Amino acid sequence: ITSLALEFFGTNTSGGSYPQYHSRYDTHYFMTKFADPTWEFHMAVSKVLGLVAKTMADSFLLPLDFTNYYNHLDSGLKDLRTLLNSRGLTSLDWSSMEKANAGFLKAAVDIRAESWRLDRLKNPDTLALRSINDRLFLTERGFLNYQGLPGQPWLRHMVYAPGRADSYSASMFPTIVNAAAGAAPNIKEVQRQIQFVAIAINSAAELLAGGNGKI
Repeated sequence: ITSLALEFFGTNTSGGSYPQYHSRYDTHYFMTKFADPTWEFHMAVSKVLGLVAKTMADSFLLPLDFTNYYNHLDSGLKDLRTLLNSRGLTSLDWSSMEKANAGFLKAAVDIRAESWRLDRLKNPDTLALRSINDRLFLTERGFLNYQGLPGQPWLRHMVYAPGRADSYSASMFPTIVNAAAGAAPNIKEVQRQIQFVAIAINSAAELLAGGNGKI
């Protein structure tokens, strides 16, 4: 599912969280006695989250820009290719994912232009607004594999999910990363997962485009 993480960071040079994070001292007692006795930081971040939720709920058009999502897809694909090339997997065919990414970008640019056009109208068509909003909030579901990821059936997202080697942080294109793991990865399985991810990206692009067959 789509989710949002929002937090405050310190101004230290490391850019990290507070030192007690994930330690045995990261407790309610520490918060009430040292870190935030008046709970003002907790209240501040709650207010920001509340404003974000209110803004989304009150917007005629959902403030979602999938061109930014495309930038992450494109960057992630480049990083993945570099990673797999470094492991000697240089004969893989990436054309399906490249084509899928290009289709997703087109759908993202088109719906952004459509949103801007409607947003400038004084009395936009209600059905047109509903159509765009439905496409915006349903798009993320196109990335889901409802049967679950191979070996990780409790996970479904084909773009962002924890990999088998790291169950804490998410990795991009986890099924491809998982298939390419180990000393002797199965090239055919890696290629198959590339095709599956391309299908997922195409599905998301179709949802974003409203199933108009132009992707």
